[in-house]
Amino acid sequence: MTEKTPHERVKAAPEHVVPGGRFHEWVRSQLPAPPARVLEVGCGNGRLARALKRAGYDVVAVDPRAPNGRIFRRSWIEDLEEAPRFDVAVAGLALHHVGSLAIVLDKVTSLLRARGRLIVYEFAWDQFDRKTAQWLWMRRTALSPRMRRHFGGRSPAVCLNKWRRTFHDLHTYRQMRRELDRRFTARFFAWTPYLHEYPGDVSSESHERRLIEAGTIRPLGFRYVGQRRQ
Repeated sequence: MTEKTPHERVKAAPEHVVPGGRFHEWVRSQLPAPPARVLEVGCGNGRLARALKRAGYDVVAVDPRAPNGRIFRRSWIEDLEEAPRFDVAVAGLALHHVGSLAIVLDKVTSLLRARGRLIVYEFAWDQFDRKTAQWLWMRRTALSPRMRRHFGGRSPAVCLNKWRRTFHDLHTYRQMRRELDRRFTARFFAWTPYLHEYPGDVSSESHERRLIEAGTIRPLGFRYVGQRRQ
């Protein structure tokens, strides 16, 4: 029998689910003690970076639309030049929309010290299947008007097709996991609920997690911690 790759083995165990939300708290739990040097890839509004700075970490946060401030770099990660190297890099919902996963992850790897770690929280849009579409379609009236236009329709099949058309240009879970595992040794992986974060009252986090654990719907978020390969 052909041995499965690591990302296929993980995918085959959807019951390994941890609570969603509270991403910042989870990141803190995965970091070494301050004043470790931390790189945030795709920092957005800078909330996490500022919190880590206040906690005593040596932080550099990069994003093309980064806020003003000494810890921020308004650039693409591919163009970042920083020394010394980092103990940890954090990428929250940043990898699925980059142009080239290989180029970005090669750059992140080059910025990490030997055996440095990458902490990831991501959106696995391609895990949305017929059962999940059926559930979301049944809950469509709880979606915000904008989300209902995106993912509503006359049937679950229409919902599924709209979902796939909306996200087809983003990197899939399999693509992200394959590129991560080429450069990092996985130290932690878990699926997480994701749909509860959508605008509207589709589900609570705990209810979504129970549905995932029961196999009623698929998990659409994942958390990953990898250690840089030598």
